[in-house]
Amino acid sequence: MISSDNTSCTMMVMGLTVDVKEHGAVGDGRTDDTEAFERAIRIIKTNGGGRLIVAAGSPDDDAVETRYLIRPLNLTSHMTLYLQGGVRIVGVADKDAWPVIPELPSYGQGRDHPGPRYTSLLHGEHLRNVTIQGDGEASVLDGQGAYWWDMRRQKLENFTRGHLIEFMYSDLVSIFDLKMVDSPYWFNHFFDCDRVHVRGVSIYAPEESPNTDGWDPDSSRNVLIEE
Repeated sequence: MISSDNTSCTMMVMGLTVDVKEHGAVGDGRTDDTEAFERAIRIIKTNGGGRLIVAAGSPDDDAVETRYLIRPLNLTSHMTLYLQGGVRIVGVADKDAWPVIPELPSYGQGRDHPGPRYTSLLHGEHLRNVTIQGDGEASVLDGQGAYWWDMRRQKLENFTRGHLIEFMYSDLVSIFDLKMVDSPYWFNHFFDCDRVHVRGVSIYAPEESPNTDGWDPDSSRNVLIEE
């Protein structure tokens, strides 16, 4: 199904559905679930698209939410990443687990440290038709920014910190109904993208957190950001 107007265009991925727990994700907030996510994304890519379910339901029955600990992920085209309510995806607080990628010929090159920079927690390059979606405030992306901010205050960082989400050279990008907290750097960066639609996303970081911009559309076209 496709819906469009002059400023936005969203294509919903139909067909294949993949549950990350069926590929080994634990969701206990301590186990590194990256490989399970990567396996699920490879299946979606091989099949030409699909929906990746990040399911609630913790192995700890007393847990308020299900926490998936991950290193940065590269998404694929024709994919929906769906966080059920009660899910929190948490970025690993370890700089050595975040790959360093080349600079960009714009603001994305690294404002704090010109040159190479850390990748984003959720990353996409040269993609088409990607949606990141939740069930509102109960679906959370958490960058564990305090680790990175403290490193900056102590002058221990060598590269610009990563974004929570970054898309580059991509078309038909949608981000709906999520809560984002404590990004290491900018929360969302779109570089040379077309037809980006954001709706129902809330962002939280402490007032003293450095450079935690909410939205940075950069060299992009047809970007619609709405409540």
